Amino acid sequence: MKKKIIVTGYVNDIRKEYISSCVNVAPMRFGAGTLYKIIESIALGVPVVATSLAVQDLSKEIKDFVFIADSENEFVENVLSILNDPKKAREKVKVGRKVISDSLDLVNVVEKFENNLKTELEKLSTI
Repeated sequence: MKKKIIVTGYVNDIRKEYISSCVNVAPMRFGAGTLYKIIESIALGVPVVATSLAVQDLSKEIKDFVFIADSENEFVENVLSILNDPKKAREKVKVGRKVISDSLDLVNVVEKFENNLKTELEKLSTI
């Protein structure tokens, strides 16, 4: 196991960074902006350890594939668990990739939107 942590600044292609990583860590204590990073990471098959705050706006079905940590000890435990058993972590993320693909697929999103719109229009026509 490599014993180094790399903190990057701006990169040209974030996908390369995700794919070359063992784990993505999102220790957010305030603010936002990490949802897409978490989704991208899982979609690319990289496990994520994040605070409850970092994932608060994700759907329940996507949150299930994030390792939640709200203390230093929980972060250490989760990251070490992933590093010590990468196969188990990758299996969890593999299922998450499928969930993300299905729930965020453009065709599915548009279909849900159309169905919701039809339902709302039907309600208006009965008024």
